Amino acid sequence: MTADIRVRRVTEAPRRGDGRRFLVDRLWPRGVRTVALRIDGWLKEVAPSHELRKWFGHERAKWDEFRRRYFAELDANAGALGPLRDAVGRGPVTLCFAARDVERNNAVALREYLCREGVGGPGPDRATLCVHAGGRRDAETGGSCTPVYTSTAYAFPNPTNENIYPRYFNVPNQRAVAEKIAALEGGEAALVFGSGMAAISTLLLAFLKPGDHAIFQADLYGGTHHFVTGQLPRLGIRVSLGRTPAEFAAAVRPETRLIYIESPSNPLLRCMDIAGVARLGREIGAMTVIDNTFATPINQNPITLGMDVVVHSATKYLNGHSDLNAGAVVASSDVVRRLREEATDLGGMLDPHACYQLERGMKTLVLRVRQHNENAGRLAAFLRGHPAVARVHYPGLPNHPDHKIAARQMRGFGGMLSFELRDPSRADVMLRRLRVATPALSLGGVETLVCVPTRTSHRTMSPEQRREAGITDGLVRVSVGIEGAGDLENDFAGALGKG
Repeated sequence: MTADIRVRRVTEAPRRGDGRRFLVDRLWPRGVRTVALRIDGWLKEVAPSHELRKWFGHERAKWDEFRRRYFAELDANAGALGPLRDAVGRGPVTLCFAARDVERNNAVALREYLCREGVGGPGPDRATLCVHAGGRRDAETGGSCTPVYTSTAYAFPNPTNENIYPRYFNVPNQRAVAEKIAALEGGEAALVFGSGMAAISTLLLAFLKPGDHAIFQADLYGGTHHFVTGQLPRLGIRVSLGRTPAEFAAAVRPETRLIYIESPSNPLLRCMDIAGVARLGREIGAMTVIDNTFATPINQNPITLGMDVVVHSATKYLNGHSDLNAGAVVASSDVVRRLREEATDLGGMLDPHACYQLERGMKTLVLRVRQHNENAGRLAAFLRGHPAVARVHYPGLPNHPDHKIAARQMRGFGGMLSFELRDPSRADVMLRRLRVATPALSLGGVETLVCVPTRTSHRTMSPEQRREAGITDGLVRVSVGIEGAGDLENDFAGALGKG
């Protein structure tokens, strides 16, 4: 596997640590220091060199000259790269820099230099990560699958001087699947939970306290909306809702500590300008969180767009077989360490058997998502032309209000769509007529699942809240599976009738 070299900005002074992060300062390479960085705030993924115009104006020649001189300096001080070369050979490393431009330029140029020398590169393909990242081989037999560690009693003292226990989120199966998810999202670390809502609620409780204010996207998953509007105010946490980055900015208060979005959203598939939200969060010093369940890390990586935290209902696409409940949070090592403290108290861990099942499901994630993308695009185009359908919500359609945003930040448009019936009273008739698709709760499985959100995923919202969110009685949500696309078109044609 190709090594993974990442570049990030840090806002706090480094401390001595694990040798996986390297501080790039003004004196590099003469003053190289290996450190572990405590990042109490925000990380920013640095753009590759072809996007560096904002650092060198519009004069590419200036960047080329800087890089030439820097490479020559590295060639003359090759010995200083020894610790870094060794670290890259053992796994992913992070080149960290402070806010000054000279340090930022040094870090980006250093990554280019290492790639040129064959030391590292942009990292493995996502398909390779799906299969291999995080996996543990059986030490006794060399088996290729991670063993299931069923024990709840682990030795202590032990070589790592760590208390290992399932509720502490640190048994081998939990670590294996967390590392795979973190690798796919481009994050430093992750935790896996017993459900998506366990992940979301634990995160919010860990980083919000009485007196704080948080901003949430208005059209959220119903379970998240219910928790945010029902539970957080009881704890003295004030909540505002918005639909656009401009509305978020207008809602900012001095005590705003967190901004939370979904993109694409559930169930209207609205797409938020992720980079814009991340930028707002950095400007006001607020943590930015995105639910990336609908997109999956195959289609979209919000951390590379500047978001601080990514959450998933791993029940859905990550597992992909409609037979497991799980959730995940991906973020910096420091955020995950603080989150683990809260999670240990609340106890929402994922059982080792379920971890093994989730890890196995994720090995085929790339293959499944490719088919989901293709089938959803075809079905959306078909439904758009059907006389019984008033409107189709799918970000891959050119007439979708957020199509340009989606095209800019997504590699694929996903397997979720929704549509509105011209006659809402025909919803039950349509559901009964389906033969390939299944009327059922949930989403993200290999089979096509269909539901009416007002009676399922968003049932806990009041009629007034659903109207404000744009969720009508005639709205039908479809999680498009991996069946034959033609079979799905025929199935919906028969179920919808002639309009």
